[in-house]
Amino acid sequence: MQETRPSQRVSFRLGVDVLHCDGATPRRCLTRDICIDGLFATGVQGLAVGQVVHLTIGGDGGERIDLDARVVGLGSDGADFEFVGVGTQQHEALRRMLTPNWSGTYLLDGVVRMAPWYRENNLAGWLRLTSLVSDWHRLTQRSALTG
Repeated sequence: MQETRPSQRVSFRLGVDVLHCDGATPRRCLTRDICIDGLFATGVQGLAVGQVVHLTIGGDGGERIDLDARVVGLGSDGADFEFVGVGTQQHEALRRMLTPNWSGTYLLDGVVRMAPWYRENNLAGWLRLTSLVSDWHRLTQRSALTG
């Protein structure tokens, strides 16, 4: 499938409910990747390119974003969506969801929050990520103490 979005995608597994605009029951799927312009959802079936659907991203105890999307591509395991008619509040909610944030307190929390932006899946990669987060934490804490 050809890249259809100019924004950088993040491999981020979020729950997403896909509701066909015919009033059927929403289908619970997972995002494979997401960006500020759209997402790819796995487990989606019975859609056509150009079809407009309603998506509910997140939920499950976290922030929930409701928006409309157009199907721009179909794959064997899901569909690629482009968000349409995104309002200011929805856009800000998407930015919050996609921007890594960390209080700087607990190292493991920092590693978990930064992991979707760091596409490693082996022990060496995770150790590098832990080292990067640890260095960032150490440097920012020092500058906060001296500043």
